[in-house]
Amino acid sequence: MVGLLDIPVEIIQAILAYLPADSLRDLFPTCRLLNYLSTSALLEHHGIRDPTNCTFDLYSRLPGDELKADALSALLAGLHIKQMKFLRCNLIIPWYWSSQWGWGACRPLRRLHRLIQRLTSINEVVLSFKMVIGIVLDDAYLMSGIDILQNLLNMIITKSCKALRIINTGTFFGKVYIFNQPDSGSSITQGLRRFFHRNDSPDWQYKRGDSKGARLSLTCSPAALQNVALTSMEIDAMSLFTPPCSNWTFTMLKQSRIKTLILSSTWPKSGAERSLVLSRLVVAVQASVRTLSVVDVTHILEILGFIAQLPLLDTLDVNLWTWKAGVSDEFTTTSIPIVLNMKIMSAPAEMLFFMFSRPLTVPRLREIFLAFNINKEGMFNITTTATSIARLRDSVGPNVALIPMIYMDSVPPSMESLCNGIQPICPIWEQEFSKFTTMSLAGQMTLLDSPNTFRIILGLLTLFSGIAELHIRLRPSPEVEPTPIHLKPWMVKAILNRSPKFTSIFLNQVAQNKNGVPTTSRC
Repeated sequence: MVGLLDIPVEIIQAILAYLPADSLRDLFPTCRLLNYLSTSALLEHHGIRDPTNCTFDLYSRLPGDELKADALSALLAGLHIKQMKFLRCNLIIPWYWSSQWGWGACRPLRRLHRLIQRLTSINEVVLSFKMVIGIVLDDAYLMSGIDILQNLLNMIITKSCKALRIINTGTFFGKVYIFNQPDSGSSITQGLRRFFHRNDSPDWQYKRGDSKGARLSLTCSPAALQNVALTSMEIDAMSLFTPPCSNWTFTMLKQSRIKTLILSSTWPKSGAERSLVLSRLVVAVQASVRTLSVVDVTHILEILGFIAQLPLLDTLDVNLWTWKAGVSDEFTTTSIPIVLNMKIMSAPAEMLFFMFSRPLTVPRLREIFLAFNINKEGMFNITTTATSIARLRDSVGPNVALIPMIYMDSVPPSMESLCNGIQPICPIWEQEFSKFTTMSLAGQMTLLDSPNTFRIILGLLTLFSGIAELHIRLRPSPEVEPTPIHLKPWMVKAILNRSPKFTSIFLNQVAQNKNGVPTTSRC
């Protein structure tokens, strides 16, 4: 008789595509061929075609719930999965999770730990946590959760991980520790607390929220410290900078000597606590960081004070679209001169105008990218912006190049005339805007769908008569798989007709020739 495995593989794959997830899981332990085919079929069912480059959701189920055949079960069972290039796990905890069930992330993180453990290497890991705030854990559950989280993080480090991103929309362990304000309590009490806790932990200013229990914390294992290979790290979780996680975070940052750091945290309201976190962060990263990206930080002058202590920093990227001058209470510090060391700065234009109106010195600065966000409501005031740009040029001097970066997705009403090629009747701004020789435009891939959407790009070019080099950066829709794109010949012709001084056009870093065919050169 003909055996099942004598059937052509293509036919077996067609059969497996019709099997339910639980049936596919039953095929995992049969043999190597069916293990490969069944795990691949289950992964593709979850939208994963390449098991070495995958993103999946991981739910924390209630005790007693049957474990369903999710993407992680296929990754765990796949005998052929030994190395991974990229892994993103979105951990989702139900809102109704109770403290009597322990720390909500325990079970899924144990499973994820098993996957990382069986790999020989992994290049990049993204851990996204949606944690429930307000659960109070007793010492036993807290200790269990700390062990599980630190074991997972340490295991990731030992697998030659180059980039680690940790995103947490809540807090890992709730308010287990509370920052103790320096002025709270008597000076004698503060002195005693400092004397008893300074030597056993740098977190002596934090106390247990319930005023009792052991001072538990995550620690870096010797294997993690010995094998750390991190060069890039993103921290989007303030709780990583506070106990019980802070000991692991600052130790790992210092030991890894990372070159690229991304900070995206909701910083504490207490100035004393912010100062403590930033001072420890300086000690951990000042000997290695060359590229710093800052997102969602409201206290910009405090952050600039931190940045000024990074002597090796070459590139600073600030993404604070919601920031407004005057919201912060930091104006008492504006008389203190700040010296920054980077060569390249990128930030919203309004913030740059504010920053360079203060005592700010940047001796190595060579390029400033001014970011403008054009939305449905309208675009920036051209005359006011030109005046601010002129002041910025005077502040930084002639050796610093200013490059506009414009983010757009739609045509606001105020931009209709520009899209039709009609310049606004306000010649005051033209002198400043004509000085730009390089420009960057960013938006959705849909801008290339039709002449009606592509006219947004042409409309913006109407403002900049001196542009010689254009960079277009388009991102695909999340629902569409990214594919290589290039400008069509009519698009290149339309750009050249609008701005005849163009010498270079790049689309997603690929140079385009006059026929719209991508060349091999990149920028």
